[in-house]
Amino acid sequence: MSEQVMRVTEGGDVERVYDEANRDVLVCRRAEIFFTPNDDGTPSTAGKVIWHTQWWSYIGSFKRGEALGPQLENSIDEVLGNSYDVGLPEPLPASVIVAGIKAAYVQRAAAHFGVAIRSTHNGGNGG
Repeated sequence: MSEQVMRVTEGGDVERVYDEANRDVLVCRRAEIFFTPNDDGTPSTAGKVIWHTQWWSYIGSFKRGEALGPQLENSIDEVLGNSYDVGLPEPLPASVIVAGIKAAYVQRAAAHFGVAIRSTHNGGNGG
């Protein structure tokens, strides 16, 4: 078997390619986001993102196995400084993605406790 080559496919997969028939695809099976709220209620970027991954091994299009991949961990600040191509006309700033996750948290928590959400455009602390 030849030397492995790492690449990102046009579809956005991270692959480890060994030869024409053999490759491993890195799959994120679970992602976690941990926020540490500021005591004064101001928006917080304290926290971290952890991606738990697996390698899925293929011979051609046949999946032949799975193995644990690396656990990737970054601070919220490290992630916020980037923009990401998510299939929209322009890359989406990470701050918008994180704000969406926080807004979803507030909506789900309010629904869980039967609380009506006030319509605001500046969000809440949420974490």
